Amino acid sequence: MGKQRTTRFFEHLLTFFDFLTITVLAFEIVAITTNVILRYLFRRSLGWIDEFASFGLLWITFASVLRLIERDEHFHVDVIVNRFKSERIRRGLSIFKYVLISSFFAIVAYYATKLCLSVSSSTAFTLPVPKMWVYSILPISCFVALLILFKKILNQKR
Repeated sequence: MGKQRTTRFFEHLLTFFDFLTITVLAFEIVAITTNVILRYLFRRSLGWIDEFASFGLLWITFASVLRLIERDEHFHVDVIVNRFKSERIRRGLSIFKYVLISSFFAIVAYYATKLCLSVSSSTAFTLPVPKMWVYSILPISCFVALLILFKKILNQKR
């Protein structure tokens, strides 16, 4: 019963981040297309769209990486792992891989949290939102990635 709840919780969480990725991507496509049309037809552009495109790419990257980690479709090299026939060695290397990825996300989460706290009161250049909101995807997605990786490590040990 507890395992089913945990699985459902992770699936709902990942579905939320999928929805977030699709929404930001759709808004970016519309906004950038509008800005290109304004720039070339009317010789006028909206400055906030360029800034939004940069921050949107950040959101798309960090929100979509969670699904990739959950499905093991993230970038990794299996050359070393494929050389071993022993299932125990392969499982050990897989755990090691997850520990390394977790270390990366832990470091990024730490510094991203420091970044969010240091810019909490300043606003973005042209966007009317605090920079902390813009950068909030970094620590949030890193903490969720750590949860997913911790779950994967526990599943590998079984």
